[in-house]
Amino acid sequence: MAGHLYSNLDYNGARAEIERARETLPNDQLLFELSGYIDRRQGRWQESTRNLERALELDPNNRYVLQQISNSYEFLPQYAKEAAVLDRAIALKPNDRDPRISRAQLDIYWTADTRPLHALIESLIRQDSAVAADLAPMRIFLATAERDPVAGAKALADLRDKSYGPDAIR
Repeated sequence: MAGHLYSNLDYNGARAEIERARETLPNDQLLFELSGYIDRRQGRWQESTRNLERALELDPNNRYVLQQISNSYEFLPQYAKEAAVLDRAIALKPNDRDPRISRAQLDIYWTADTRPLHALIESLIRQDSAVAADLAPMRIFLATAERDPVAGAKALADLRDKSYGPDAIR
């Protein structure tokens, strides 16, 4: 019920359901996870982070929560914690592209080092050239970070007809 209320933006109702559930399930990971998401949507970042960290303590291999808390750490910005969480996610599933990209992108935010993202994108495209279009948005980000208009234009060309939303220009 709390999840349903949360998805319908009834955060007070969702919190009330969570509190009722805590009476019988005090260490249920999902209660802390959902509380963390509600707190985050309401701008209570410290509480959100505490709840998501507790959810990870209870379910340390939950890749979705790892990804979500890495997003929170990025916003805060707590880059060392974000790096550790992303490294955990990568260790759990080494071939999962998204946490690997997030980890390489973090190096740009944290240390202005574009090399890890550059190397990862090149490696992924060498393995399968068809992913060039899928990686185009990240390549545009990288070209912007490196101030490389030629690479940016190539990434835009590879983007093709993927509009990425109603406001995108075709």
